[in-house]
Amino acid sequence: MLSFGQRLKALRNEAALSQADLAEKLGVSVQSVSKWECDAYFPDVSLLLPLSVILGVTTDCLLGAGTNEADDKKALKGEIDSISAKFGHEWRGYDLSRLSYEACKNYLKKHPLDYEVRLSCSNFLLQFLYNSTWPASYNITSEEFKALYSEGVQLINSVINHDKNPGRQIKAREILMIYLSMVKKWDEAEAVAMELPDICGLRKEVLGRLAGEKRDLEKALEYRKSQCAELAGDFLHSLYMVGRRTSIFGNERKQEALDAWNDMKNVAKVCAEIFSKYGIEEYLCKTQYLIDAVCMISNDNLAIDNLEASLCAMEEATDIAIKTYGDIKRMGADADYLKRAKEVYGSIPEECRNRVYANEDNSFSMHERTAVCQAKLDALD
Repeated sequence: MLSFGQRLKALRNEAALSQADLAEKLGVSVQSVSKWECDAYFPDVSLLLPLSVILGVTTDCLLGAGTNEADDKKALKGEIDSISAKFGHEWRGYDLSRLSYEACKNYLKKHPLDYEVRLSCSNFLLQFLYNSTWPASYNITSEEFKALYSEGVQLINSVINHDKNPGRQIKAREILMIYLSMVKKWDEAEAVAMELPDICGLRKEVLGRLAGEKRDLEKALEYRKSQCAELAGDFLHSLYMVGRRTSIFGNERKQEALDAWNDMKNVAKVCAEIFSKYGIEEYLCKTQYLIDAVCMISNDNLAIDNLEASLCAMEEATDIAIKTYGDIKRMGADADYLKRAKEVYGSIPEECRNRVYANEDNSFSMHERTAVCQAKLDALD
């Protein structure tokens, strides 16, 4: 639980006031405010009401007394659920967003440092403001819009500036970007979007949404396609890790591992077909996942002494590589691209056994079918 001084400092920061600002409004010295925040002294009782008014909270909140945050939060959830049940079906959820925003705002009068609710409050307010911009929908004056817009931005900035939760930090920036785009502050919105982590397609998803708001449809499409490619790559990598982790358990779980590799192979086949339309680089990336899956099927079959299945897998990987090489050649791959591809594909027979056999002194490597596959790959031109 926060001490009085810690609570006062946090509330002052939320109100965007310096110690000097607060001291001037109260008619006290800056040193007095500093001592209160350090818990060296407690303000005179006569100053508690003016302090709470300036900071926009109740005296109970200022003192950290008289309320139960857990119970109040449970009551807030119940109120929002009730509002949703009553108005959630309304066109564009106007009443839902307005009343939910007001419920959150009332809660924040008691618990202004609850950043989870601050985030929800700003989001409900954003929905309310966004709905009000539709033609002939709901009446709201420009002055009301500006005031509520300013309140929403202040709420979301307080989360960005003070909340330590990384998930809410990301969500807050997404919401702030929409606030900014709603008033056509495109450059500021893009700068906020660029602060988002470039993982799991998140930044591209937000930038694509922003481009769509700007009606830059070509750019929006470019971002969405890039996001698709990134998410597909992430999914394929996750499938690869499932297969590897299952394979590590040993021969008693090899069938489970083989099932996982087949799942990856099936997904990679679909991705390779889709991303052949996205260009050489994306096509090569997805076909490599396909080849990797088949090579691992070969390795795990070797581990359980299923030489025939392993050789079949190697032949399948070889056929995929030959087809891919021909495809990228027709797509206009330059000589360097083709050279690198040939070098990678030339190692497929080795990749099909190297998890089980470290050298070539084994029945798989010395098999004539392996020699045939190696000759086909070496002949790529």
